[in-house]
Amino acid sequence: MKNKLALLCVLIIFIIIISMFFMIPKTTSTLHLMPIEAIDSDANPSSDIIQRIVWENDFEDVTLKERPFGYIIIKEWDDGLSDLSNAEKAIVNVQWKTDVNRGASNIYIGYSTNDGETFEEVGPFNETEIIQNTKIELPKPFVYNLKKVQVRWRGEDIDYRLAARGYVNFIMDVYV
Repeated sequence: MKNKLALLCVLIIFIIIISMFFMIPKTTSTLHLMPIEAIDSDANPSSDIIQRIVWENDFEDVTLKERPFGYIIIKEWDDGLSDLSNAEKAIVNVQWKTDVNRGASNIYIGYSTNDGETFEEVGPFNETEIIQNTKIELPKPFVYNLKKVQVRWRGEDIDYRLAARGYVNFIMDVYV
């Protein structure tokens, strides 16, 4: 009887220890992916765009007077050598603003998981001189390469007087 009671106590303690192990919160770390390749409607070299966005931590200047719209597209991302196969969530943060009273309008922000063939977009937004931080959560499951997700910011100059401009910066946060 004492052996059964001791065995029962050991079993209860074992179950408590195992259940505590599963209750320990899992720590999540965040990787910040930076753009490494970009194009824009102003035909700036990709290296110049990356220099401004990543190394100078500044905004890329986009002329919206281009027809049908001015744009910037981030074509590729890098975080070093991290493996992203266990990513739980990915959010693209697009910081942007425009000149005001120059006709900036119909601003859309979107992403493409198929090499830019189609873009899922949010918008339209209108001109604002206040920095906006538009967040786009990328869809799961991540059956696509997160480092190859294209992100586009585009807008129109609807009055065609003085050139309307947008100012844009990007970063992707991946939670693993």
